[in-house]
Amino acid sequence: MKSLFHSIRNFTTSLFVHEEKRRVMSNFFFLSLLQGANYLLPLLTFPYLSRVLGPGLFGTLAIASSLVAYFNPLVDFGFGFTATREIAVFRENKEKVTEIFSAVMLIKLVFTLVSFLILLGIVSVVPGYRQEFWLFVFTFGLTIGQVLFPTWFFQGMEQMKYVTFLNILAKTLFTLAIFLFVRTQSDYLLVPFFQGMGFIVSGFLSLWIVYRVFGIRWVKPSKNLLKTLLKDSWYLFVSSLISSLYMISAPLLLSFYVPREQVGYFYGAQKIIDIIKTMLNPLSGAFYPFLSHRAHHQREHFPHLIKKLSLIVGGITFVISLTIFIGAEPLVLLVLGNQYQPSIPLLRIMSLIPFFVGISTVWGSQTLLPLKKNRVFTLVIGSSSILCLVLALLLLPFFQLPAMAGVLLFTEALIAIQMFVYLLKTKFFSRSTL
Repeated sequence: MKSLFHSIRNFTTSLFVHEEKRRVMSNFFFLSLLQGANYLLPLLTFPYLSRVLGPGLFGTLAIASSLVAYFNPLVDFGFGFTATREIAVFRENKEKVTEIFSAVMLIKLVFTLVSFLILLGIVSVVPGYRQEFWLFVFTFGLTIGQVLFPTWFFQGMEQMKYVTFLNILAKTLFTLAIFLFVRTQSDYLLVPFFQGMGFIVSGFLSLWIVYRVFGIRWVKPSKNLLKTLLKDSWYLFVSSLISSLYMISAPLLLSFYVPREQVGYFYGAQKIIDIIKTMLNPLSGAFYPFLSHRAHHQREHFPHLIKKLSLIVGGITFVISLTIFIGAEPLVLLVLGNQYQPSIPLLRIMSLIPFFVGISTVWGSQTLLPLKKNRVFTLVIGSSSILCLVLALLLLPFFQLPAMAGVLLFTEALIAIQMFVYLLKTKFFSRSTL
């Protein structure tokens, strides 16, 4: 334990020695604030909505969110990593950055339109969904807002401070609107409406900053650049799409076997885990451009950085997971309410997920992707996700909610183990290159 604290202290102190590392910590701070707006503000409404709506409508919202979330991999198309990496590498070249920004936004907007048309088709065809037409349309607002807000650009430029506070302001206003206007179960449509509007307004504010502060103007991207970006992001898109089979599908799969109230119990426990997982995003987002730059320009020091990061992130996330396991009952009662007692054992089963996600993030998106090992990353995520889906289909009819929770935990553990084995086999930790 002393060695862990010693490593954390030394590593943290070293981050303030050089300008480059101070910039990393600055971005970590502002990304933390921004992620707080994205996830902690909804966390404030989470206990309120779970009580006002009840497990049944809570499960209905979960099903709509799950269906719409299937389109997120398409509209993102892996640019959260590849575009961030390209912006980080060429950030001193404004002409190149402008062309990359224009190309990525064009692709994302086209994919957004395609996704919305597909969603309308699905909702129109499925009778149960057709009755909740506006629920799905309003929920899609979250996807539109995420497309408009180019987090990848600001991360690549390592300049998160320009957008953080404006976005927090916008999301805070729409979060307050939920408390003011959602009073009964009949107001449930206002939940996705206000959440979506918060993200959309934040997106437009961020684009205004890109235009005014960074001086980025729209240019017509070359066909070669569009093809290159699509090709480089293909493997990440596939891995993200496949991983959505287990990360997003749980409420949808459960809806075929259990009543919506039980979907609500599972969604409550999963939402707690998801919120804790997303608290790791500032760490990942802040270090990714820094590590991408180091992997490209100072490759010989890269393994040493990853060793330190593995020790620190692994130690912190293990403590978090242990805390969730021990405190599952009071956590569920505090966040969800007394109606969600069945969520307690499910939360305990999934309590180790933050630990496995933390270390797999270090070995995957912070190691393999900066080294442009996109194919390996995709194979690991893809194979684990497909196995997860198969196991879920086999076990759900017999064990239902506990089976789904166990399968999610097994999948995250398998991803982390496969990445670690690959790095060991290629002797990454003992030499400077793969």
